[in-house]
Amino acid sequence: MVTLTQLSLHNEQIKLDALIDKGLDRQKAGDLVTAEKLFRSALSLKPDSADANHFLGLVYYSSGKVAEAEKFLSRAFEIFPKSPDITANFALFLASKGDVTGSIAVFKKAIQLRPNDPQLFNDLGVQLRSHGMLEEAEKYFRLAIKFGKGHFNPWYNLGNLLLSKGEFCGALEAYKKAMSICPNNPDVAVNLGIVLVHLGSYKEAQSLLENTLRNIPGHAGLLNNLGILHRRRGELIKAQECLEKALGISPNQPDVLYNLGQTLCANNNIVSGRKHLRLAVDSNPHFTKAFWGLHLTLPLIYNCEDQIIEERERWKAGLGEVVGNIRLNTQAEIQNALETISELTNFLLPYQGREDLEIQKIYGNLISRIATAAFPQHTPSANLKPPKRQKPIVVFASSHFRRHTVFNLFSAWIMELPKAEFEVHALSIGQHNKKEVNKLKAAGVVVHTDCITLKSQIMRLSKLEPDVLIYTDIGMDPLTQVLAGLRFAPLQCAAWGHPVTSGMPGIDSFLSSELMEPPKGDNHYSEALVRLPGLSINFERPDVQVEKISAHGAPVFFCSQSLFKISPVQDRFFAELLADFSKAKLRFIEHDNVHITRAFVSRLTSVFKKYQVSFADRVEMCPRTSRRGFFELHSDTTLVLDSFRWSGGNTNLEALALGVPVVTLPGSLMRGRHALGMLTALDLPDLVANSGDNWVEIAIALAKDHSWRTNIRWQIVQRSQKLFGCNLWFDDLRAHLRAQTN
Repeated sequence: MVTLTQLSLHNEQIKLDALIDKGLDRQKAGDLVTAEKLFRSALSLKPDSADANHFLGLVYYSSGKVAEAEKFLSRAFEIFPKSPDITANFALFLASKGDVTGSIAVFKKAIQLRPNDPQLFNDLGVQLRSHGMLEEAEKYFRLAIKFGKGHFNPWYNLGNLLLSKGEFCGALEAYKKAMSICPNNPDVAVNLGIVLVHLGSYKEAQSLLENTLRNIPGHAGLLNNLGILHRRRGELIKAQECLEKALGISPNQPDVLYNLGQTLCANNNIVSGRKHLRLAVDSNPHFTKAFWGLHLTLPLIYNCEDQIIEERERWKAGLGEVVGNIRLNTQAEIQNALETISELTNFLLPYQGREDLEIQKIYGNLISRIATAAFPQHTPSANLKPPKRQKPIVVFASSHFRRHTVFNLFSAWIMELPKAEFEVHALSIGQHNKKEVNKLKAAGVVVHTDCITLKSQIMRLSKLEPDVLIYTDIGMDPLTQVLAGLRFAPLQCAAWGHPVTSGMPGIDSFLSSELMEPPKGDNHYSEALVRLPGLSINFERPDVQVEKISAHGAPVFFCSQSLFKISPVQDRFFAELLADFSKAKLRFIEHDNVHITRAFVSRLTSVFKKYQVSFADRVEMCPRTSRRGFFELHSDTTLVLDSFRWSGGNTNLEALALGVPVVTLPGSLMRGRHALGMLTALDLPDLVANSGDNWVEIAIALAKDHSWRTNIRWQIVQRSQKLFGCNLWFDDLRAHLRAQTN
């Protein structure tokens, strides 16, 4: 028999349910005002109704009334904490107001109530990732994929997470899965494009981004990543055009501001570049890459010596700002810092031509500190003891196993180190070419070209447990600098592919040239300096013959160095040299970036005017050409003029291989003494100047004296075996490695 009380309660529940149902109908129709009234009426009937509190909280949230939403959603969760829907929505609300820790805890309770819900797994993964808990986030994204076949969001979010970790192959797979589910999603195309860029698949990336832009014109993210692609390919004018379009669409987007800022700086528009980097930092104060770029970006071409001094002081102060502001307390902070040093280097600093030891040590310790925070098992102070084996393992790591100066200079070390004594490996950190890789393999070298990402490179080095690790060019490539900040071998060495101290606490030796180092060269390195005999290299003589054009006409001087190597201090000496010959020509090679060439031409034009020398009439800016074309430029060259402060290496060796004299003014640092070493090996001290004025005098005398020049050419050819096919370095390098491995 039903009592009156029971009947009353039953009727009340019917009324309550009816009010809630009507409220839900109005809520779905978008009539939030009426929905609010209905849910409030429901609450007046039953204040502890979990559903009424829950739905009223959602209405307030949709209306933007956050405080009221929190009051009713938290009350619903308090009344009925075992409701999966109430728990999940409360977790989403906490996430929306930035309470990541609270939302994670509540999401985990929701998953206990609904264990196989892919949406809950995905939402929890999103919160974990935002809190820097990347490994756990990945676990939940993969659970969402497992229990949510055909769901787009988990694949897309997994791709984003793997991209942020630099795991590009995994990100590629995830984005392609997401794209198969939702083919026309521009966000997937944006991120898939950047993954393809990182993997070096430039053509595929360009095709994807351009095709998607045709379907969705004016998409800022697509234009931004197309700009990044063009910048990676050195197409800086196209990059700037894309990024300026992206900025016009999305004016305050930090990524676009950062990428445009970096591109403008690469175009030598340093003022505008820094302005955009400042805007990127202002838009996102936690944007580590933009902060570093703002403080540590340098020009490629300086207007004058005063600008070098000014920029150097600015860079030092900027480094202090970067060091003072770095935070490595959370996984997210570590990841941001790691991404930064995986993209940016201080490559341009040594081109200022100053002694860099102290600031390199600060910079190197910073890189090592970040790398160690990300990979603490590889701290530079680790006392490693590789396993006992028949032959010690020596690994050469480089991003230049391709047609490049670094490969030309150091491939003999890798190929000629005796394989009966050492197991020799070559780890490619960046681009590589099949021809050069096959050359190494033919010499018995184990070549690793499958390690595309930083993580895979670290895993490979960890697996190899080398006795010796030699970096050929620390400072030229971002991933190389990250690896150099860690320890993988008891002995870690830097070669002079980028001839400046690394400043890294984990680099033990700097392998240099006895003929190129100044007497007190040890004072320039944080590493122990090892002076290998001679030039320290076995440079392969170019297999080329160039027909010599008659040299009885007006002299042709050739400075074949990259334009950013040529210091403003040398400008007036070029002008003085040309002023002495009314018809002589001076030849340079254009930079592949027209903005750099224009800046260089503008600077020299201004200086030449003071000496009444017409730049337009007397200077030939040669387009960049093939290696054969480069050799042919020497056919009518009277002599090669070496650059001050940073002497030519590969280019001077190739000129000397053709018998063309090189006139040099040695600097105080090893990188300004390459030609000195070559000319010392050839016993040609008359081509070595002791001042800028003396450099001009030697060049003038040599250009005017055909007989002397002919004799110099003859001596170069007769003594060339001292430069090419010379293995003076071999025994010392072998002994150094043997001593350490024993």
